[in-house]
Amino acid sequence: MPEDELAHVRAIRRAISDECDGDLDRVLNYYEEVQSRVRETDRFEFVEEPIRRVARSHESTA
Repeated sequence: MPEDELAHVRAIRRAISDECDGDLDRVLNYYEEVQSRVRETDRFEFVEEPIRRVARSHESTA
């Protein structure tokens, strides 16, 4: 991603955080609300399966 696009994304994130007074719970609620609205559009397909953890090569799989 070009640096100017990354700076734009960071500015948007900062604005959202400022709008929520830096309150992490409010930021999370904001993103959950946006996700809910995006889901309602049916423009995107969301994966509902839980994420599987893959053991690293040095971890035991037992």
